[in-house]
Parts: sequence; structure tokens; C-alpha cells
Amino acid sequence: MSATIWLLHQLRNKNFLFCVFCAVLFSFLLVNCQSTPVSQKKESVLKAKLYHEGLIACFEKSVQNSKGEDLYCETSSIVYTKNKLILASDKLMPAGLVSPVFSLPLKNGMPQDVKPEYFIAPPFLKARKLEGLTLTPDNRYILATTSFDRLRKDSSWDGFNTLLIWPVGQPKSVKIVSPFSRNGVVSSLNLKEKFSQALKSKEYPDGPPHFQIEGLTAIPGGKLLFGIREMGRKYYDFDYVIKIVGVSYKFLNGQMILEDDFRLVYDFDPSSVGLKYTIGLSSLEYDQHNNRLYILASFEMGSALGGFIWVLPLADFDAQKAPKLVVNDMGRPFHFDHKAEGLSVIDKSHVIVIHGDSRIAEGRKPNQALFSLIEFDK
Repeated sequence: MSATIWLLHQLRNKNFLFCVFCAVLFSFLLVNCQSTPVSQKKESVLKAKLYHEGLIACFEKSVQNSKGEDLYCETSSIVYTKNKLILASDKLMPAGLVSPVFSLPLKNGMPQDVKPEYFIAPPFLKARKLEGLTLTPDNRYILATTSFDRLRKDSSWDGFNTLLIWPVGQPKSVKIVSPFSRNGVVSSLNLKEKFSQALKSKEYPDGPPHFQIEGLTAIPGGKLLFGIREMGRKYYDFDYVIKIVGVSYKFLNGQMILEDDFRLVYDFDPSSVGLKYTIGLSSLEYDQHNNRLYILASFEMGSALGGFIWVLPLADFDAQKAPKLVVNDMGRPFHFDHKAEGLSVIDKSHVIVIHGDSRIAEGRKPNQALFSLIEFDK
């Protein structure tokens, strides 16, 4: 039988045609799978590097607490505006000596080693445990929040429940947001129950008995975001969390007015990432240059201290997607060896992080705080 006659005979065979079709299809799929770049299957990540660390002096070396001991600087938050850094401490300062809120000039991207300018208007001095600082998106106002984590039957702890606002460059014009007076003490105490109700859950149907705010930022659209670090039954019985409570705001006759729409707007379980540390939110900041949020989280386990940065584009925040861990050049999680407490945006690719280590490392004095300057991929 000639080759031509054999081929015509085989073409009449349907099984043979089916086998040829399968072989061609398999070859096509194999070639296309092998030609697909692996990088297309991976999610993009933000890389960061530490390009400078330094110390700032929060007050004179000679300042002591009420017990006659050296006063420790434990900075908790930071905000950058108009070539100035404004910082806050979460510790009570000696009356008449220094303020828990102060500023330092920034030159060529570096904090200057000069005497701080202390903000001594009464609301600054009466607020207790300041944990968050931020700038409104229009760059006109600065806000500061306390922890809202404690209360007594009398008014002696009302200062722990305070939200402050002042125009940029005018700290003497500071005001209390949602002022509430009790026994002559003015605070934002009426907001505490609103936070509690926003954090209601199956475990806490009436709201958690204990929670602690450590982050604050404002995003476009007139929204304030409060970052929650702790939530539980008591101040000694809680879980570290990364939760965000949001509320709308507006300005009326120069006053910031908060709407009655407090609610939990974001909830992320950091244990899902597989880190070996139990961490909680320590700072929250909006980056208007890149339209994204930074979530700073820290841990303190015995002698071990540290922190990580997550990035969350505002579109992902709205869609309730998980944030992404910032990594180093090796692709591993970018990690601080200090208790990272506050983060502020300097420009499109740089941020500053302030640390609040409670112990004194080599080379650091009690009156000093450590800062880190971070650069992101452009």
C-alpha cells in the first residue's frame, strides 16, 4: 500500500483524528504554560530600607519625675509638617517643667539636635497618655488622641479620654474636640462609649470593657480613622489587635464636628501572616502622595522588642483586602529591633518612625528617643 493511500485510509479513522487533536492541544497548552513569567503570578510588594537612625533629646538630662528619678522619654507618636516634627509622649510630665507635646525642626530630612519647643497650652498639659498624631489631608490642622483606655468614677482620669485639634503652626489655639465637662474637667469623654459601641462583637455584645487607641489619621472624604491596639475584658486581660474605627467629620464655624456614625471599618488578623510575634497596631498614617495607609505594628515580649510596617492602598482598604507587609531587599519582612510607636510621611518615598523603648539601650540616655528614617522603592 502506498503512503498516500495509507494516509487517506487513516484519515477516515475517527479515533486517529481524535488522537491527533489531543496531541496538538496538549502541545499548545504546554508551550503557553512554560512561557508564562513566574513574576506575573506574584503579588507586588513594597520594599524598604533603613538609611539613618539617630537620637533626639526630649528634654534636659536633669529633668526628674515626682519620685526624684530620671524622667524617661517614651515617645508614642509623631507628625511632620512644614519642616517640623511634632512629637508626643505617652507618659505624664512633671507639672511646669515640660509638656508631653513638643516640636523639633527638620533640616535636609534630619531632625535637628536643638532644644524642643514645648506646647504648653492647658489642653496639652491636661491630656493623659497621648498615642496618636496626624495631619488633615488639606494640611491645615493637626489632631492628637489619647488612649481612651481607662476611666474612674470620679473625673481624675478623664484626661485619658481626649481628642485635640489645632491649626498648623498655632499650638496656642488648641481645642478639645467634642468637649465634655465633668466636675470641672473638660475632655472628650463622651466619645469613649461611641468607640465601645463600634467595637461590639459576639464576644462583647455590649462593647469591650477594655480597649486602647494607638493610631489616628484622616483620609479624604472627611473621615477620621482610629487604630485600636488592645481589646479585652481588663487592662491585664486583652488581645493585641489591628482594628480601625472610622467616623465622619466636618467643620462648622471653625469647630470640628464628629458625626454619629462611629463604626468598625477595618479588621485584620496579623496572625494570618505567620509572624512568630504577637503584635498590635501602634500607628496609623495616610500617605497622600501615594493614596495609601501605613499600619505600624509592634510587640514587646520580655526583652524582645520590635515592629513591622504594612501598606494598604486606599482602594484595598475600601474593598476590605488584607494589607501587605513591607519587605527588605532580601524579600523578608522589614523589621525594627525597637518598639516602633509612631510613623509619619515625609515625602513620596520617605517616612520617619519614632520608637518608645522603655529600656535604655547602649548609647541612649533616659531623656532621649530613637528615630528611624525609612526609604521606600519609588
